[in-house]
Amino acid sequence: MVAKHGWEYWFAHNPYAEWYANSMLLPGSPTQEHHRARWGRLARYESFGRELRKGLKDWDPAAWMDPIGASGARYVVFTAKHHDGFLLWPARRRNPRRRAWQVSRDIVGELAEEVRARGMRFGLYYSGGLDWTFGGLPIRTHADLVGATPRSKGYAAYFDAHWRELIARYAPSILWNDIGSPRRMTS
Repeated sequence: MVAKHGWEYWFAHNPYAEWYANSMLLPGSPTQEHHRARWGRLARYESFGRELRKGLKDWDPAAWMDPIGASGARYVVFTAKHHDGFLLWPARRRNPRRRAWQVSRDIVGELAEEVRARGMRFGLYYSGGLDWTFGGLPIRTHADLVGATPRSKGYAAYFDAHWRELIARYAPSILWNDIGSPRRMTS
């Protein structure tokens, strides 16, 4: 899609659900049109965090693992934090810019336990190079993407605290960082 239409088209027509928070801010994008039609013009992405937390009361990690285990998979890599900055574990270091932007239930830990009980390896994905709660939205171009990487000392410390906690708490076989990582810069 990028080779044919360019980056601006790709960001506006991004087919990935994990880019919803960005795509919904791009005027005329299919995601923005869908969001307004489904949720209303004033609905904010942040309201989805409340809905996720409510839905977790019925979440059963064993039910996830039954089909995954039956598939013959030998490992599971689960997203601990994606670009929207929402934390899928009860992190000790909370997001300083968005209150309650994490779960209280330890779904990372519960899933890790189920994965390992089936003899599989457990890994984690963490978006270190992008965290939209620290700014950088909307991303329309490749240059915007590069410029959206948080560069403050505060973000670098936040990132570092999360990585150390994820390793100490869950001992993942792999901890996969996406889109670079913050450099310690001044601010």
